[in-house]
Amino acid sequence: MFVSTFYLTFRLFCTPVRLAEALIERYDYVNDSPHVAGPVRLRVYNAFKGWLESHWRDETDRDALDLIIPFAEHKLASSLPSAGRRLFELAQRVSGEGSLVPRLVSSMGKTNTSIAQYVPADTPLPIPAITKGQLNLLSAFKMGAAQPSILDFDPLELARQLTIKQMNIFSSILPEELLASQWMKNGGVAAPNVKAMSSLSTDLSNLVAETILQQQEVKKRAQVIKQWIKIAHQCLELHNYDGLMAIICSLNSSTISRLRKTWDAISTKRKDMLQNLQDLVEPSQNNKVLRTRLHDHVPPCLPFLGMYLTDLTFVDIGNPATKQMCLGPESEEDGNGGITVVNFDKHTRTAKIIGELQRFQIPYRLTEVPDMQDWMSSQISHLRDSEEGNVQVTYYRKSLLLEPRETASRPPVDSSAASIVGVGGGRPDLFSWISRDRGTSTPTPTQI
Repeated sequence: MFVSTFYLTFRLFCTPVRLAEALIERYDYVNDSPHVAGPVRLRVYNAFKGWLESHWRDETDRDALDLIIPFAEHKLASSLPSAGRRLFELAQRVSGEGSLVPRLVSSMGKTNTSIAQYVPADTPLPIPAITKGQLNLLSAFKMGAAQPSILDFDPLELARQLTIKQMNIFSSILPEELLASQWMKNGGVAAPNVKAMSSLSTDLSNLVAETILQQQEVKKRAQVIKQWIKIAHQCLELHNYDGLMAIICSLNSSTISRLRKTWDAISTKRKDMLQNLQDLVEPSQNNKVLRTRLHDHVPPCLPFLGMYLTDLTFVDIGNPATKQMCLGPESEEDGNGGITVVNFDKHTRTAKIIGELQRFQIPYRLTEVPDMQDWMSSQISHLRDSEEGNVQVTYYRKSLLLEPRETASRPPVDSSAASIVGVGGGRPDLFSWISRDRGTSTPTPTQI
């Protein structure tokens, strides 16, 4: 755990060039101690080897090659010839190829090939729950001759295709995107896949609201809500907790929950199903129910990313980068506070959370339906293009037009609606909580 944590996090407190210098200095330091030189030099070689083989990041580490290549070619080769040749070969390879292993699998020693222990490779893919007529409808949509709605498709297949779309992004999240709250800084430029994942979750919540509010008739709105409840239930069956959370968040918002006439038209059976889903994502006790469910969960599974971002943020903000190490009783008596060292416990906690998230970066064995994927993408794109100003305000106004409030008093915006409003208004963001002042009473994602 220490080694993988170090390779993942060392760039937070040390440049790659400085690490290379320190390893070479350690190699040179044992010149005066021949009896320990062999083991120490072998460990230095292994440290370089592990770095280049499994943890190399070309965009940040390339400058270190100016030290590593001559070290391997001369100093290391003179005392450990085979090790010198091997390190030189590795340095040449990363110089030309970049990382030698997929970045997704390099940080904590987990590989996506481990899917074999969960789902045998020869397991047949499920047949899509889609009819020829539905495929023809999607084809007509591509030609501009039809406008399908979510009511036209099986909730199971909608949940499957949504899960494929979300997992494609989730599986692309690199471990370094999750370090030092990168998704909060500079517009998330250093965490593009985290940003894309949060945007898709927000888009899904908006799509739920939009498809409900575009229906003028109470009966039609009730049908759409029932369909979304069924889709959310299928997300649960697929262990897609991120999709489940996005749908429930929207259904719980004041914009939708205030539609009393619409909810009165929904059967008790569907309301009970919704209540069970709400209980699962209940935020009390730091998402205790959801965390318990995920603890021993076997992949494939798509966890709620916001929960992990919350944990990573608390570790990052709540722990200092360095700490004082006492040198002994004498230093305490002299009033000497000791030496300042890297707070490696902070990095160990961070790596543990990232490792838990990586455990689920295993694709589902589901059949992609390209035309349905295109249709879903077009719905999201249309939604984004039509967004102006604060969409939550727009949605609430639509809700009031459909079912005017009974009293003249202005209703307060509940926490579930506030939690998906982006900072400074504008486009809502399921993950906007993470960039806010921790001292405010603004709901966090664990309060969704």
